[in-house]
Amino acid sequence: MNIPPILPERSIDDMETYLLSSNKEYNDKKTDETRIIATVCYLGHLCCRKQFIKVIRFLDQQSAERRKIFLNTRLQAFWDGTLLHILLYWNHCPSTFDMYTALRDRGAIPCQDSYGQLPWEIGAAATTFIPPGGSETYRGRKASAYLPLYQMVYRYENRTF
Repeated sequence: MNIPPILPERSIDDMETYLLSSNKEYNDKKTDETRIIATVCYLGHLCCRKQFIKVIRFLDQQSAERRKIFLNTRLQAFWDGTLLHILLYWNHCPSTFDMYTALRDRGAIPCQDSYGQLPWEIGAAATTFIPPGGSETYRGRKASAYLPLYQMVYRYENRTF
């Protein structure tokens, strides 16, 4: 069975165009803040698409200060979480843990999202994938499939291997 991608390919400019057209606060200005938000949305989009190498290459081309801004900007689109949240909300493939540690090594700092959840806590992620009607799966994904990864990240963060 060939399932089409959940998300179409997008660019930073696509994200910026969306921000400028859909948010009154950004409508009449194109600022560095708008570009930062658009870039973080784009990086989150790449994480959702499992394009981890593109994310790392992009981050490695930035100054350390700029990289930390991209990694730690909390966005409403991410439920006030960061790239760490989006990475773990959308992925549970074997390379996800490696990507998580790569983001941490580059300056990502775990924080709570608007639900009070750290990136590896399953509460918010479970609700993310339960569509109206109470189904336990969304496009073939089960929230329980994320639990082993979240436990691994929890152990990493708490250094209890």
